[in-house]
Amino acid sequence: MARVSAAEAMEIWERSVDRPLAERAMLLAQLAAPASTPVELARAAIGRRDLSILALREETLGSRMACFVQCLDCRAPLEFSVDARELVALEASPGPDQARRELVAGDVRIAYRLPTGADVAAVAARLDGEMARRELLERCVLGVMRVDGTAGTFDELRDPELDALEAALEACDPVANVSLATTCAQCGRQSEFGLEIVGFFSTELSAIAKRLLTEVDVLARAYHWREADILAMTAVRRRRYVEAALA
Repeated sequence: MARVSAAEAMEIWERSVDRPLAERAMLLAQLAAPASTPVELARAAIGRRDLSILALREETLGSRMACFVQCLDCRAPLEFSVDARELVALEASPGPDQARRELVAGDVRIAYRLPTGADVAAVAARLDGEMARRELLERCVLGVMRVDGTAGTFDELRDPELDALEAALEACDPVANVSLATTCAQCGRQSEFGLEIVGFFSTELSAIAKRLLTEVDVLARAYHWREADILAMTAVRRRRYVEAALA
């Protein structure tokens, strides 16, 4: 897999400004899997999509992911790192992304499939909070069967059944819901934080793009070079030219 080039980082940053997370995910997925069509990427399970984006991120920036959060109690800054290779090991359950799976919860049998990027994009565009959660779960439900053998509906499912369905989805596609635990050195509280792979990599690429903008500005002013030529340089050569221009 090729790494994200300087020009691609600039393009992704420019096209991602103020865009929803679902759209940023599609941009990164297309870069990570150029042989796949937009329709195929939209129908891929979230975890499978994010694994390809994670592989692209590892090829571009390495396996270490530096995380910065705040303690939920004392608000102290917390810093820890994650090895992307450990996340890649969180394989999804076997079978096609759209495979029919079944779950028995309470007195109902629920047939379901894994959520896709298209599902998340459709829900996020209209809803948030609990309504978004229910809508996403409903999109994943293929059928409901009561204990007496008659067909049921999604609206009949109670909170315990919905919680069981959500847990089953997370178990089948663990990369879609990565949770990291850390302990605050100041107050001792242990907290869990979600790791949104698309958002994490997007933030990193945004920082890279803003640094590149500065480097292009410096070199264009000093040497009158074109942006495309500056971005085509290796990072080492570009930095050396910047240092010379600022000396």
